[in-house]
Amino acid sequence: MRLEDLKCNILDQLSVPVAVTHRPSQDRSARLVYVNRAFTDFFEYAPEDISDDTAIHNIENLLPFGLELVSTVSGLEPNTPVETQLVNSDGAQFSASISFSVIESENSEETYICATYQSISYLESGLTTGRTAEKSAASDISETGLPERALEPDETRLRDAISASPVPFVIYDKDDRLFFWNAAFETSICGDLRELSSGMTRTAVLLLDAKHGRFPETQGQEPDWLSGSGAAKIFSDLEISANVHRREYRTHLPNGDSLIMGFDTTDLVSQWQNADKSHSRLMSALNAYPDPIVIYDSDLKLVFRNTGYATSVTDTPDEIVEGIPLRDVLRLAARHQRHPVAIGREDAWVDEILSSNSLESPSEDIELQGDIHHRLMRSRSANGDYVVIRLNSTELVRQKRAAEAAQARLLAALNAYPAPFVIYDSDDCLVVCNDAYRASMSDRSESIRLGMHRTEVARIAVRAGKITNAVGSEKEWMSDKHQQAELDKAVQDLELPGDIHHRLLRSRVENGDLVILRIDTTELVQQRRALEQYSKQLETANSEITHMALHDDLTGLGNRRYLSKKFDEFVNKRNETGGEIAALHIDLDRFKQINDTMGHAAGDAVLLDVRIEFQKPSAQKMLSRG
Repeated sequence: MRLEDLKCNILDQLSVPVAVTHRPSQDRSARLVYVNRAFTDFFEYAPEDISDDTAIHNIENLLPFGLELVSTVSGLEPNTPVETQLVNSDGAQFSASISFSVIESENSEETYICATYQSISYLESGLTTGRTAEKSAASDISETGLPERALEPDETRLRDAISASPVPFVIYDKDDRLFFWNAAFETSICGDLRELSSGMTRTAVLLLDAKHGRFPETQGQEPDWLSGSGAAKIFSDLEISANVHRREYRTHLPNGDSLIMGFDTTDLVSQWQNADKSHSRLMSALNAYPDPIVIYDSDLKLVFRNTGYATSVTDTPDEIVEGIPLRDVLRLAARHQRHPVAIGREDAWVDEILSSNSLESPSEDIELQGDIHHRLMRSRSANGDYVVIRLNSTELVRQKRAAEAAQARLLAALNAYPAPFVIYDSDDCLVVCNDAYRASMSDRSESIRLGMHRTEVARIAVRAGKITNAVGSEKEWMSDKHQQAELDKAVQDLELPGDIHHRLLRSRVENGDLVILRIDTTELVQQRRALEQYSKQLETANSEITHMALHDDLTGLGNRRYLSKKFDEFVNKRNETGGEIAALHIDLDRFKQINDTMGHAAGDAVLLDVRIEFQKPSAQKMLSRG
């Protein structure tokens, strides 16, 4: 088939991309033989790129994605759309739906396949609209019409392929009268071939649609619907019947004819509606979330914000609109005095927030007006969006503040307590101590730091000479073995320099913390020492009194009570061990005359001299002989 003949064909006037392939029976792959102008626009080729030379190229070489499917479409049901990914001339991928019609020759020696294309990327993204239709409307279309001559066999095949296309296809002339249509168009209206006839006005066709229940929303208001049916639009999205949707593309030719093609978009509209419902549900959930959530794009312009964010910035939330720069939002927050730290230095505060250090900080705690506190959680999405979620931390901040005040009050009380007090955690690291403890362990209180291990604190005290018990045994006291042995003692008495004494009380609480309380026992130790001395004095006095009761004051020799006591002891001993008891009685002659004539002092002297004589060894030896 010659391309110059095809250019005269009505297919070049279509806004829908069309490609025709030819496959001889002996070949497994099809070859591209014709594309219309909409096809070159669709794939962003220049018309001269599709020439006689390239028209016979293998399809896979021309369009690697999508068109190779036509080599296996013989097994598909007629007019079955296939969704796939295509690649345009610059290599960019996009989504499209392809519908095929297959026409075989009478002897089955060759096959023609007509493919029509529809982009579905606009439905997937919700942002683009009918790229192909818009380009077709802007393209320079040459004036032509349906030739008033007999069609050649190849042209007949092409026309038959269009007639067999699953896409509704219709042409109205310049007077808006029905000129050409395919079977899919008939089915989309009524399915009865007798109700459509050449020359019917477009209004009559539309009324026929309404008669057969198409466009249910128009029932009872047909005139208004007909007047606004959108004949001048490039494309229209229509609901044909309940939950059945179609997009119609229109192309106005230079000769006045109108080409209309319709594509079934029911599934795509359903997907879009479901996506829209999900999006609406998500937006409702985010707006119901009380804490602020906001998304800025990579240029720091607002993409999304929930109600909580808008009210946290300004008293007039409607000011926070899509596209507003972050700098303007910060200025609004400063103007409405939402941030106490910004008052009086608004511009400097805005610059600080927009600095890279602040923007890239993953989290930040801020204070808002009225003692309200938020924690900002910042992150960057894969597309560069700047996402900020605020968590209301007011209650946590106030609880922390109360806890810190309680801790400060406790530490003040502990520091006022005169005796040393300390707490080590389960790893024996210092967590709490009072000033008295620091002073008891070191001459430099700053050397005792939180987090130090208990053994290191003890070694500081030993090296500083704070533990008298350790003097002379410092090495032993600083050893791990000794420190562990000391730890096992629930109660321990320490002597400190200056005759100061402490008693250590150690205990472990449920969470593993070690609590050590020192009690100053100096006064008790001194009182105990005084009592011990007094007890010794009493014992000495008692011994002296007993001795005086049993001995003569002058000579110190035993008196009659002593003799009686000794005699009883001897008797008891004889009863136990046997033996005899002997007694020697010595009398001093004329002792009374000495007292009477010379006085008692002379008598006392005589008694002392006699005692001395009897205590001499020779006298003791004589007495022992009996």
